Amino acid sequence: MIAMLAAETDAWKERAERMFARLRGEARELAERQGVRIELASYAGFAGRRIIEYAAAKRCDRIIIGRSHRGVFWRALFSPTANHLVRHSPLPVTIVEREP
Repeated sequence: MIAMLAAETDAWKERAERMFARLRGEARELAERQGVRIELASYAGFAGRRIIEYAAAKRCDRIIIGRSHRGVFWRALFSPTANHLVRHSPLPVTIVEREP
C-alpha cells in the first residue's frame, strides 16, 4: 500500500512539474512580447505565505497573481491564495483575470 502511494505521489509530482514548466514557458513568452522583465520561482508550501516571503526577500514592490476560469480545481487552488494575499500582504496585490 505504501509503495502504491509513493508511486502515485511521484506520478502526480511529475505531472505537476510538466504543467509548471509549460506555464513558466508561456509566462516568459508573454512577458518578452510585452517587454516586461519577470522572475519565476516554484516552492512547496502554502502558496499565499510563500509568495509573501518570496516578495519580501526579493524586495518586490507589488504582487501580481493570475486568475482563470479553469474549473473547480483551479478555483480551489487559487481562491484561498488570492484571499490570503489580499488580506495579509504588506505589498499591493493585483489579481489579473485571464482573457476568455
